[in-house]
Amino acid sequence: MKAKLLLLALFFSAFLAHSQDWELGGTLGPMNYQGDVAQASVNLVKTRYNLGLLGRYTFNPILAIRAEVNFGRISGDDKYAFIPPEGYGHNKRNLNFGSNIFEVSASFEYNIFKYIAGSRRNHFSPFLSAGFGIFHFDPTTTYKDQLIHLQPLQTELNKPLYSLTQVCFPIGGGIKWNVKKNWTLGFNYATRFTLTDYLDDVSHNWQTNPTPGSLGQELTYRGDETSNVNWQQTVVKNNQDPNSKTTTNRGDPKNRDTYMIFGFSLTKTFRKYSCNAF
Repeated sequence: MKAKLLLLALFFSAFLAHSQDWELGGTLGPMNYQGDVAQASVNLVKTRYNLGLLGRYTFNPILAIRAEVNFGRISGDDKYAFIPPEGYGHNKRNLNFGSNIFEVSASFEYNIFKYIAGSRRNHFSPFLSAGFGIFHFDPTTTYKDQLIHLQPLQTELNKPLYSLTQVCFPIGGGIKWNVKKNWTLGFNYATRFTLTDYLDDVSHNWQTNPTPGSLGQELTYRGDETSNVNWQQTVVKNNQDPNSKTTTNRGDPKNRDTYMIFGFSLTKTFRKYSCNAF
């Protein structure tokens, strides 16, 4: 029994000795979003930025945990939606939004190859990642040259106010490359799957019994603001015209919104102990 405990203690001692590797650095790259006001998987016109801080704790050459603080922006606009010959309701809605995103998250990384900063042999590896995060957002739009916060207006009155703080699940991968001694250059892509459909303030039905002339009523449907006569004459076939008796949805509540971060990172490894086994 004592021999087993001694072997177990030696094993964890060796493991913890190597696990003193940790990294600090920053990330920079584009941020994008997918939801009811985005009609493409990646809309380059509405792609925005992201800045972040990155910390990584290495357990061994295969497994690490990464903590991130990200600040970025997402946006969408119906005017960039694809218009087929028969017309499309998103163009007639003429909605748009922008929102800052502040996120704190942690993810596990699994290196496909062994990776050790400063190693000549194990200096490059692709990796997979998955984790959990909390983020804050606040969709806004510009109306009559004023910045308007959309959430308090309840542009979809049949729904309660949604929370501006939500959880997300980053899932993705990337590559890491030891460029010089303890410096690591990396690229990471991760989609943030969320539990909300309101990143863009659009999810379900139009306002029910709106107050005439209210700001919420004005911003629930903005097709009347455009001077493009083709938008006004579009034949809407997906039941998204609030003036139609067959109207059902303002958005699509079946699919929750997501946002994506593409990040280039540069980190420095701080090593307290080393283990020749790796």
